[in-house]
Amino acid sequence: GIGGGHGVTAGVATPADLERACVYAGRYTEDLLIERQAAGAVYRLLLLEGEILDIVRTVPARLTGDGVSSVGALMRAENRRRVTAGGAAGLGELGVDLDMALTLEQAGLSLSSVPRVGEQVTVRTVTNDSGAAECETYTEPLAESVLDQVRAAVDAVGLELAGVDVITADPTRALAEVGG
Repeated sequence: GIGGGHGVTAGVATPADLERACVYAGRYTEDLLIERQAAGAVYRLLLLEGEILDIVRTVPARLTGDGVSSVGALMRAENRRRVTAGGAAGLGELGVDLDMALTLEQAGLSLSSVPRVGEQVTVRTVTNDSGAAECETYTEPLAESVLDQVRAAVDAVGLELAGVDVITADPTRALAEVGG
């Protein structure tokens, strides 16, 4: 009942963060799912009959500083751009939630911080609000063990066409090696 990522908080690093995340998620559901978080980008592998059709790499939503505007002002400008683009620039507006608060806090920032000119500020840990600029076709090699695991997952559920998300800091190495 919480589709679209409502109640999801990533980047939980301390017991206090976990408590905040549980309270936040509790606003949406009584049932909590707590998982280990893997560091890195999300690689969505699209397979047809075990063959890779495409791989899309997605990183969390970012804003680019102009040396004048606060993170909050940059976010409002990005949201106006997304609304004007009619969905072509991203999935929807960036909202202020606990994931954003923790992401900014861990970078030593807040909504009132003013990033330097050209500074990239990651404003979320989860990638479901990433726009087109944060998604790219990935054409580099993947570790054979990663491909084996993805194919095994698809085979386990018996699908011919499947999209599998892999989170890893280095797709050229085994997931177990990098905590993916």
